[in-house]
Amino acid sequence: TDPQSLDLLVHLIQHKTVRWEAPLIPLNQEAKAMPSTNAPLVGGNLSLINLSIGSPWMIKPQGSFLVLEDVGEQPYRLVLKLAHLSQTGLLKDVKALVMGDFSANPDELMDLDLIALVLKEFAHSIDIPVFSGVPIGHDALNHPFAQGSRAHISPEAVFSVEVNLL
Repeated sequence: TDPQSLDLLVHLIQHKTVRWEAPLIPLNQEAKAMPSTNAPLVGGNLSLINLSIGSPWMIKPQGSFLVLEDVGEQPYRLVLKLAHLSQTGLLKDVKALVMGDFSANPDELMDLDLIALVLKEFAHSIDIPVFSGVPIGHDALNHPFAQGSRAHISPEAVFSVEVNLL
């Protein structure tokens, strides 16, 4: 873990609250045109979210920023999982998709450029603002968040998150 992510986690554990910001990369026209917006932050691992669809543990992201990340998923599997997520209607009324890290397991090779292309193509296929660049996932940059954390996206594509465990 990088020092900043570790410092944020320690601060969250000690003080039950932490705030961080990250620059976003708009992946579609809807993201480029998005006004200043506040919403709760929900989501996490794409594979687990897909597996939970239809179960009592399925997330309900309507009215929220949905953050997605995954590790060790080959590009063709990401295409399938993102398409499935879209086809289920789970993205209906989501304020924005915020893509975290889609990284490789330490012992395998992956085409990270192809993964970036998959995410961009998916962003262009839906009418929801989609951003990348959020330091959430399984990589060294891994800022803390909790389901329901308060989040803000500014027109300058700055992502602000306030995690409050109180």
